[in-house]
Amino acid sequence: MPSPTERTDPGEEPESEVAPDEAEAEADQPVADETPQERLAREAAEYLANWRRARADYQNLRRRQREDIDLAISRAREVLFSELLLVLDTMDMALGTECTGEEGKNLLLGVRMTRDQLMALLERDGVSAVPDGGTFDPAIHQAVETVPAGDRPAGEVVETVRTGYRMGDGVLRHAQVKVSAADEPPEADGADDEGDDGGLEAPAAAEDEGARA
Repeated sequence: MPSPTERTDPGEEPESEVAPDEAEAEADQPVADETPQERLAREAAEYLANWRRARADYQNLRRRQREDIDLAISRAREVLFSELLLVLDTMDMALGTECTGEEGKNLLLGVRMTRDQLMALLERDGVSAVPDGGTFDPAIHQAVETVPAGDRPAGEVVETVRTGYRMGDGVLRHAQVKVSAADEPPEADGADDEGDDGGLEAPAAAEDEGARA
């Protein structure tokens, strides 16, 4: 049984247990000049600040996780779509084959329908083909050959060797193209040198003939 000195008054509430760390923190606080109302207000402000800080940390963690997941999904889609573009290339080569028989034409029709369905699927996911022609743009084009410009302006896409594709605002595969280049001016230095040499050699030959005579 508790001793008489340990008994509490009927109207006094028993003190709750305090962790050692909390007890030390409370001991460090100047409690002499702090009223109970002020202490409660201070603790409430501290609890609210800690809660807001924990909520902000949790929201930042969720945002980073969401960004990491979106980036992983985007990279996986790029790999998958890049592989499907090779299938499109094979179908395009098959469609470029000339067929005269009825069975060959029916086969090409099936290939074309399959190719159109696959392209429609890619377009629903934001994949689109880079248009042919236009001015060379290193952001979407890859020059594999330059050809004389002729009547065309320099830097114009003359022919598309392999179709390029976009995915959203980015480039899934650059288009391989042939680009027109400015014609180089003819070199006239060689002709002038030959003319000068011919003029100098003629007097020397004449002098040799006079000495022999």
